[in-house]
Amino acid sequence: MASKPTALHFSLIFFVMATLILGVLLYVTFDEGTKLRAEVDQKTKQAGDEKAQARQYLDSITDLKDRIGYSKIAKVGAADDTGIDSVIGSMNDDIKKLGGPEARGNSYAETLRAMKTKSDNLNSENIHLKQKTAELEDKFLKALTKHYTEIVSEHDKAQQKAEKERSTAVKDKDREIEVRDNENKKLQVTTNNLQGELKKSQDDHEDLKKKSDKEKTQLESINDYLTDAVRKRERITYDRPDGLVRFVDNDSGLVWINIGRADKLTTRTLFSVYRQTHRGVGRPSAPANTGDNNEATDNADDRFSPGLEEIKGSIEVTRVIGAHLSEARILKYDIYDPLQPDDLIYTPLWAPGRPAAFAFVGLIDFDKDGASNRRELHEMIAGIGGKIIHEVLDDGSRVFFTEFPGKSHEYAEEDPKIDLGIKYLVIGRIPDLSDSGTDEEKQAHRQIIAHHKAMISEARKTAVRRINLSDFLAHIGYVPQRRLYVPGLVDRPFNLKSGATSQSTGGTVGERSSSGKVSSLFTRSKRLKKQPVSSGTTSKRFQPGN
Repeated sequence: MASKPTALHFSLIFFVMATLILGVLLYVTFDEGTKLRAEVDQKTKQAGDEKAQARQYLDSITDLKDRIGYSKIAKVGAADDTGIDSVIGSMNDDIKKLGGPEARGNSYAETLRAMKTKSDNLNSENIHLKQKTAELEDKFLKALTKHYTEIVSEHDKAQQKAEKERSTAVKDKDREIEVRDNENKKLQVTTNNLQGELKKSQDDHEDLKKKSDKEKTQLESINDYLTDAVRKRERITYDRPDGLVRFVDNDSGLVWINIGRADKLTTRTLFSVYRQTHRGVGRPSAPANTGDNNEATDNADDRFSPGLEEIKGSIEVTRVIGAHLSEARILKYDIYDPLQPDDLIYTPLWAPGRPAAFAFVGLIDFDKDGASNRRELHEMIAGIGGKIIHEVLDDGSRVFFTEFPGKSHEYAEEDPKIDLGIKYLVIGRIPDLSDSGTDEEKQAHRQIIAHHKAMISEARKTAVRRINLSDFLAHIGYVPQRRLYVPGLVDRPFNLKSGATSQSTGGTVGERSSSGKVSSLFTRSKRLKKQPVSSGTTSKRFQPGN
């Protein structure tokens, strides 16, 4: 009996069919994979061949770029490229620029062949030109040689003629030289004789000059001595008073003078006041050519220097009131001869409308206290508009003021000398070398003495008036502001005297020795009627041997 299909049968059938289907699929898949692998291998081989061929092409392109000189340009470019950033563009640019209009081709090869053809043609032309140049040079050389040969021939003839003439001239010249030598020998003898006579004449002239200079110096000394003697005796002056005193107030110590703003008067101007019966203002008291102030200052009165007795006082302008009126304070006066109206006033420092100029040499010491008053002198002269042109300083240097008192320089030969523009050459104390303490002082004093001598000579030649410092101070009405006593400075006119008190000012000093008496206030016994007197003996206790 037939049995019915079961699940097992269906499972077996399904398994068999699945196995068959899987086998078919595996077969089909394996067959297609084999074909695909074959195709892949073929494509891989083809790609490798193409890559090798491409690498070969790149190497060929690189070699080509190196060959044509553009190995550094990466881009090859197209055929119509004209930019120089590609190889083909650079080649096109080279063809255009280097080939020129005649040798330019459509390619590098055509251009190079055209350039080669052109170069060959130029070489042929160059060879032809060289041959022609050589022919011309040969012709020119032959013509030049012929020309120079003719010139040399003419020159030789001229040279022979010149040598013949020179020989004749030399013979004539030798004869002239011989004649001249003979004349020179005669002249030399004459010259020697004349030189001897000239030497004798020069010696005689030198002796005469020395004798004349000596006599001239003696005559100048005599003239200076006589001039100073006359000046000392006559004391002539050509100065005129500057004004006069109009009113006097002795209680307030003020005076009023007849010069003022219209005369360009300035305050602080000093004037000396003269008596109405004077014999001339500005008269000197002593000769000033030596700068010796002894005669003008030794034993001087406390008021004025000798020879200046006509000066009765001095004033200083304190206020300019009007055109011809000014107020001044009295600096010095004589109680026995007081200032009064119509007394004349004078100062060498001031002149109406123009500044006065001076030259100074020597040490400047107003009150003989050993200290220099040069700064005070500058302030006094500059304060009223005056000026100093030439000055010898304390260190011995001579200076020239271009703008007083601020600008000056050491005197040089090209600077102006003392001339008529200088009103006075004021001579201070000329030091003595024996008074010099140090080598520096001695050197400075030597220079002062030398400058003093030179400036005296300059002033004498230009007739500039010379005046010593004491006269100058008296004429300007200078009054010392203080009187300082310096112990040991014996040349002061007001030294204190040692000794007992005198009975009057300037009187004789009495005996200062002790009488030996002791006051009774200091005795042991107040009952003693007589003061003890020293016997002058010394106690034996203090004798030698005790």
